[in-house]
Amino acid sequence: MCAGTDEGEEFTAATEENQIRFIEKFERLGYRPDVWWIDAGWYPCRNEKNERKWWRTGTWEPDPERFPRGFKPVSDYAARYGANLLVWFEPERVFRGSRLDLEHPEWLLRVKDSESSLLNLGDPQCRQWLTDHVCRLIADNGIKIYRQDHNFPPLAYWRTNEPEDRQGMNENLHVQGYLRFWDDLLARNPGLWIDSCASGGRRNDLETMRRSVPLHYTDYGYGDHPIKLDFHRTLYEWIPYFKEVTLSWDIEKNPRFDSVVDSYSFHCGMAAMLALGQDIRRDDYDYALAFQMIAIWRKAAALMLYGDYYPHTPGQRSAQGWVVWQFDAPETARGLVQAIRFPKSPEETMTVHLDGVRTDATYLFENPETGETKEIHGAALARDGFSITLAPRSGACWFYTLRTT
Repeated sequence: MCAGTDEGEEFTAATEENQIRFIEKFERLGYRPDVWWIDAGWYPCRNEKNERKWWRTGTWEPDPERFPRGFKPVSDYAARYGANLLVWFEPERVFRGSRLDLEHPEWLLRVKDSESSLLNLGDPQCRQWLTDHVCRLIADNGIKIYRQDHNFPPLAYWRTNEPEDRQGMNENLHVQGYLRFWDDLLARNPGLWIDSCASGGRRNDLETMRRSVPLHYTDYGYGDHPIKLDFHRTLYEWIPYFKEVTLSWDIEKNPRFDSVVDSYSFHCGMAAMLALGQDIRRDDYDYALAFQMIAIWRKAAALMLYGDYYPHTPGQRSAQGWVVWQFDAPETARGLVQAIRFPKSPEETMTVHLDGVRTDATYLFENPETGETKEIHGAALARDGFSITLAPRSGACWFYTLRTT
């Protein structure tokens, strides 16, 4: 997944021209993303000082100043290179002065001293309007992935607007409307993906996950490797399709983009979807290393998503440890062992006993990053385990295939 924007909050500086220019530059450099991402701030959102602020939501149309022809030129250009367009929405938050606030105040739940209102999806008329409107935007703009965020707590809006003997009814009806809205989006737009964001993982409940994937499973620890890999350890057990990024906060604290291309950051960012953190406006990255790591990720992604998952190190959030896990696909006689040594770990070598080992087979291991190969008989692998030696702050992906004897 790739994205690009100029200076400005989130995507408030995105335009038709720069989005097409950035897609073209990624292609010229040799990148072929599967998804082109446009996040918050693409709609009219100017404040009283004529500044664009992404959180001024409620006018759900591409900003005519920046996207006079909507997103269709961008989605068409991205599709030429194999990328689907993802667009961010936050329909439930309606900012004061936005189109929804002015044209449909009867659909809004308000609380005192707040500039934002809650769009009442428990109102069937409101929900139907939103469904029709978003479906039109999806069709007219070539949107293939609908991303829904939710960045404010709704409870007070529900409870303030219902009597004491009806507490909970607004919430009940809203949640029903929210799920019906998504069901209708999926039914009316075959092939559409929904990405649940909700201020970073605050809606990863069962009903939401039945309809969506969490391409942004948390707002915490993007570049804090021990923290995010501990998240991965749990996510692989329950929600195996999620997105990760290549940011490294031990190089630079809280950067917007990667300061350098770093193989360790790629290892810590591997998941079923990978988001590149490179700033497309720069020309000085080690692109050869990036392409090498992207190729390794592409080989690993399907195993991470579909393989049987076996964690081989305990959950922990310290930079003094290792992370080792295995993804085994017996139906294809293939698998993956990924190992990461954190910067402060004193152990040079980690030995793990892999799961699903067949003692009547020979295992062929390959590390595509180094070119190293190993051939180990299953009986020896079951007895002695698989040993991995790494320098501090480094990782390795060992792919294996088995041949029966």
